[in-house]
Amino acid sequence: MGNPEGVAVVRLHDANIEDKFIEIGMGGIPDRNFWVAIQLPEEGYVVVHNKLDRGWLPGAKVILAYADTAGLTINNGERIVITNLDVEGFAIKSYSVWGMKGSQDPPATTAGFLNLEVLSGDPKEGPLHMFPFYLVGALGIVIAFLLFTKKRD
Repeated sequence: MGNPEGVAVVRLHDANIEDKFIEIGMGGIPDRNFWVAIQLPEEGYVVVHNKLDRGWLPGAKVILAYADTAGLTINNGERIVITNLDVEGFAIKSYSVWGMKGSQDPPATTAGFLNLEVLSGDPKEGPLHMFPFYLVGALGIVIAFLLFTKKRD
């Protein structure tokens, strides 16, 4: 059961600028509030998404995706809540996680787990990057071979 007032907050800290981070917060059941905030040196702490009721789904994955060309996109497990947000070249250095509002609060949870998966890389460097093109080329060669070798009446 744990503390019904407990929250789960994950901060992703930038590698290049010390006071820059992305924060994702999830409130407890039954409200299940969900927020996303960004700390930028010039603008300060800015909440870019805040849903106070039914902001996340139990059992669903919250997905954060970032690319230099496309910006930041966040899915709360039900729908995309933020898309193409420019956070000026973000590179993850570290992350921090906590679940209590104050140091004297009881633990936010007594059961369950928080699973963080971090995937990083350039898809163009992977071995399957050119696979669709190879497949289309092979299919074209097979079709051309069959067209030229098949006897017609």
